[in-house]
Amino acid sequence: MDRNQSCHLASSVANRWLGLRLEMIANLLTLFTAITAVFMRDRLTGGTVGLMITFALQITHSLNMLVRVSSDVETNIIGIIGRTGSGKSSLCLSLFRIIEPTNGTIFIDNVDIQLIGLHDLRSKITIIPQDAVIFAGTIRFNIDPFSNYSDAEIWNVLELVHLKERIRMMENAIDMETDRLIQQTIRSRFKDATVLTIAHRLHTILDSTKILVLSNGSLQEYDEPKRVAADSNSAFAKLLSDANIHLSDIGSINLS
Repeated sequence: MDRNQSCHLASSVANRWLGLRLEMIANLLTLFTAITAVFMRDRLTGGTVGLMITFALQITHSLNMLVRVSSDVETNIIGIIGRTGSGKSSLCLSLFRIIEPTNGTIFIDNVDIQLIGLHDLRSKITIIPQDAVIFAGTIRFNIDPFSNYSDAEIWNVLELVHLKERIRMMENAIDMETDRLIQQTIRSRFKDATVLTIAHRLHTILDSTKILVLSNGSLQEYDEPKRVAADSNSAFAKLLSDANIHLSDIGSINLS
C-alpha cells in the first residue's frame, strides 16, 4: 500500500507541475490577447474581440491535448529477421542483459540498461522465447511466482491470451493455428507497447510497422516492409522469394 501510494503521489505531483505551467502559458496568451484587443480597439469590433478572448480561453485544453499527443509511447511492431547465426537470439539476450555488451550501449525509453539493476530491467520487459523450457514447480507458480494474483484473475488472463484450454489439456507443439492466435493476441492486447518479433515464419512479421534484418550480428536493413521488399536486391526480398511470398502479400495478412 505504501509503495502504491508513493507512486501515486509522484504521479499526482508531476501532473500538477505540468498542469500549472500549461495554465500559466495559457493565461499569458489570454493576457496578451486582451492587451492586443485594447490597443486595437479602434480597428476591432466587439464580436471579433469576443471571439479572440473565447479562443484564447480554450488554449489550456489545446495545450493539454498537444502534450498528450506529443508524449504518446511509441507503439511500433518491429519484425526481426535473419538467417541462422545472424544474431537474432543474441539481440534478445542482450536486452535482458543475459549477455553483457563488450562495447556500445542499449537504450530503452532513453535509459541505458547498464545503469539499472537486473531486477528492475527484467521486471519491465517480457519475452516469449522460441525454446521450450522444462520448469520446476507448478504451472501456477511459474505464471505467478510471487502469488500476486488470485486463481480467478490468472484464469481470466489465460482465457484472454487463448491459453485456457491449452493449460487444461497440456498439449504440445505450436501449430500454425496456435501461432496465429499468439500473433492475434499480441496485436490486440499489446497495442500500447513496442513489440520486437523474432520471426521464424515470415508471415508472422509481414504486417509489422518496420522490418529489421540482421546479418552476422550487424544491422543490414531497417525500414517499412513494403519499402524494403520493393528493392529486389535486398536481403528481405530474397527471403520473401525463398518463402514464395509476393510483395502484394505484405500488409494483407489478416490475423483477426
